[in-house]
Amino acid sequence: MPTLIRSLVAVICAASLLSACTSTVGRKFDSSYVQSIERGKTTKADVRSHIGEPGQTMNSGDPQEETWVYQYTDVGGYFARAVQPFTPTKTVSSSTESLSITFRGDVVKDYAYTATRQK
Repeated sequence: MPTLIRSLVAVICAASLLSACTSTVGRKFDSSYVQSIERGKTTKADVRSHIGEPGQTMNSGDPQEETWVYQYTDVGGYFARAVQPFTPTKTVSSSTESLSITFRGDVVKDYAYTATRQK
């Protein structure tokens, strides 16, 4: 009987560990660079050299304008089964960083950066 209990405890522990999950979307970028961006001065080459290729590019109706979008989302969570082993309680934390840069020609016209964190 003690062997059966130990096996059951091992299975429950393994299931609890396997129920943890994390997911990411996008590519992490150096958000500290955002404070260095200057409208009318920073170029596409400057941005590309500091934070890499954008995850998405968009064109407006104006052929001189192009918007680069960088976004990274990290979602982590686990199911806590300590109090009620057969009733999962989901705990999720997430963080999202988004940077949108609009260029007019080769120079930054405007940009917007947002960051959110939830626990």
